Amino acid sequence: MARAAELVGESWTLLIVRELLRGERSAEAISQCITGISSGVLAARLSTLQRAEVITKRGQSGEQPVFRLTPAGLELRPLVEQLGVWGQRWLPPPRNGQLAPALLVQDITSEIDATALPRRPVAVEILLSETPEPSHWWLVLSLGKAEAHLKDPGIPVVVRIAATLSALTNVWLGHTTWLHAVRSSSIRIHGRPDMVRSVLAWLGFSRLAKIQRAEHSLPRS
Repeated sequence: MARAAELVGESWTLLIVRELLRGERSAEAISQCITGISSGVLAARLSTLQRAEVITKRGQSGEQPVFRLTPAGLELRPLVEQLGVWGQRWLPPPRNGQLAPALLVQDITSEIDATALPRRPVAVEILLSETPEPSHWWLVLSLGKAEAHLKDPGIPVVVRIAATLSALTNVWLGHTTWLHAVRSSSIRIHGRPDMVRSVLAWLGFSRLAKIQRAEHSLPRS
């Protein structure tokens, strides 16, 4: 246990693993989803994980390399997921400075049930406020596939969502509801009523939103 903790217990390491559990990623894509990590620290952690054969790197000369988990790295999934469950149960909702827009959007995209999406691709435009860049996103949704884009994909936008980063995060994590957020004007949704209902059903909530909260949260650090 001590040897394992020495390898994966360093700051940021399990967050890097969390991102790679979504699939192979470049260092830039990883850094967008981890608030506060410096490029130097990220490079050092990736190098350590490579030497330990928890991740591998691939990429041709002149291309931005991408990283992926080895079988050993993939076996860390239960640990990462259980940390998320514990945090949802015991920790207070995150503050705005603890949030990353890319992490939120990628998290939403990865949990969409792609089998329930329409055959013809549609786009959902998301504009986040009170957040660092990138704040403007498009979700492209079609049967079998849900993708997040930073540029207009040229696909018809059926619903536009304007929200503060913290408001959308709190809805996603189940700390509040869409209705409450809309009534408080922290989230504004534009689109035909039938499409709005469909989009909200497609987006759903984080699987962590189902976790029963502890009666008393731990104090903020």
